[in-house]
Amino acid sequence: MTGSIRNIIKQCTPLLPLFLLIYTSDDTIIFGMFGDVRFYYAKLAVWFSVAMYFAAKGYFLRNKFTVSLFIVAILYFVNSIVSGFSIGFVYNLAIFLLALVYVSNNSFETFREHFCRIVCFLALASSIVYVVNLIMPQVFAPFPTLYNAANLPYTTVYVSSLFHSLPLRNFGIFREPGMYMIYLNLALFFEWFSSQPNKFRVIVYVFTLLTTVSTGGIFIGALIICAGSIMRRNYSVIIMVLPVLFVGYYFLFQEDSVYYTLLLGKLEQGNGTTIARVSSVTVPLKIFMEYPLGAGPGRFNDLFPIICNQMYGEALDADLSTNTLTKNLAVYGPLVFLLYFTYLVRFTKMSFQSGSYRLLFLFVLILAMSNEDIRSSILYFIILAYGASYNKNIQYNEYTIC
Repeated sequence: MTGSIRNIIKQCTPLLPLFLLIYTSDDTIIFGMFGDVRFYYAKLAVWFSVAMYFAAKGYFLRNKFTVSLFIVAILYFVNSIVSGFSIGFVYNLAIFLLALVYVSNNSFETFREHFCRIVCFLALASSIVYVVNLIMPQVFAPFPTLYNAANLPYTTVYVSSLFHSLPLRNFGIFREPGMYMIYLNLALFFEWFSSQPNKFRVIVYVFTLLTTVSTGGIFIGALIICAGSIMRRNYSVIIMVLPVLFVGYYFLFQEDSVYYTLLLGKLEQGNGTTIARVSSVTVPLKIFMEYPLGAGPGRFNDLFPIICNQMYGEALDADLSTNTLTKNLAVYGPLVFLLYFTYLVRFTKMSFQSGSYRLLFLFVLILAMSNEDIRSSILYFIILAYGASYNKNIQYNEYTIC
């Protein structure tokens, strides 16, 4: 028994730095939407510790990454001169530095393997909590109740969070199901397009994705499964999925179905969520036309509700602008946008050798980032950091098994 425990610890220890970065990131509800400032300082302490661990173990920052960091710093500095200084510039630069430190010490194949394992663990744990909470919610009564930045209470089970008002949605450790689905779909893509997909992990990812009841997340997940099956000519998967789709269709379109309201009700005309999705594209583009060098975070937050009210008759808060790409363009200007998009494209080139796989992967990433604002996400900056490290002369393993 002791030997088994030691073996498990030995296998899990290499995953710990990435797990800590994810667990304490702005993507999570405890550390990303904290109602207690102590979580903010705890997050910074963890980040500093992880950076020092890598510095002591290997590299703090490889020389080739200093250029990328310097370029981003200069672009932020220029934007701050034009639009006004914001502490967000420093904060995002610090996250990018942390991502570069991680990438300096971990190959892409290592990241992909560790990421898939971590997401599988989080997905399995949150799914268990989700099912138990539906059957016996009293089990989690002893766990602490916390409050997010909007002062909304939730129960934390440490590997998942439970909102009493939204028991049918699986948040996991993340601030929103829409954030959770990005992690799930990225892991699903890596796993589904590996040479020998792990069926257990695929099932865990898909089941957890369904429990998020995220319209965009489920659509992207279905796209990954179907496109992958067609591109790899594995049509049996589609045949297996058809009965599930018919059953899902039956339950979704019942008049009194709560799942219909959660999943498809947001698409109905006049729904506030629909306006938020559309305005996340159109309003930032209009702001960019007025401020072609970037409006800056403060001015963007002020202008968004005004322009949104002019265009759609509703003064939505800038926090409801969930499109990462258009928000980057409007806030930071075309230079930062083009640099980050270039890194994103390079990340897809690093991931696969096949042009069709790269194109599909890029499309999936754009869809996911159009559904949620992840400009301060550690995952987003790790993706950008690996993109910055891409070298076309290096042959990457297209089918590394996660």
